[in-house]
Amino acid sequence: MTTTNLIKPAILTFLIVIVTIGGWEFYLRQKGVPISYDDAAELWSDKRARVYEPSDRATVFIGSSRIKYDLDIHTWRTVTGKDAIQLAIEGNSPLTILEDLGKDPEFKGHLVVDITEELFFALAPPYNTQPQGNINYYHKETYAQKASFQLNRVLESRFVFLNKKFLS
Repeated sequence: MTTTNLIKPAILTFLIVIVTIGGWEFYLRQKGVPISYDDAAELWSDKRARVYEPSDRATVFIGSSRIKYDLDIHTWRTVTGKDAIQLAIEGNSPLTILEDLGKDPEFKGHLVVDITEELFFALAPPYNTQPQGNINYYHKETYAQKASFQLNRVLESRFVFLNKKFLS
């Protein structure tokens, strides 16, 4: 079989894939599914890498859902002139993240810790599993994973069907 014989099937396959993905995207948008970002270890790791900004330019926030969802980052930036680096993880203790930042000799910034007593003092594994997983991912992240995250972040901001949690 020559390459000229493969051009037509390749074009047909490409068109079928484009029509299928376009149809799925159109269907989801018609149903009112909004664009959302996957809040996973990759996104957390990207934010964790920003903690080395000078303390006069950024403040790091850790805690649980209260600080994660109640902090208006735009208002914080407007009032203080500093960026907010959000490392809070809902439903989890910030102790693991606090310990990781405390052991990091390069971190010299400002840190705001939101304490929900039930989560902060709970040493049970369910409250520390996700933070420890995110920290492990950050410390072992490869260049390929970083590049994949950057590409995925651009695509996630444009396509509804890329929501891993609900649509994959």
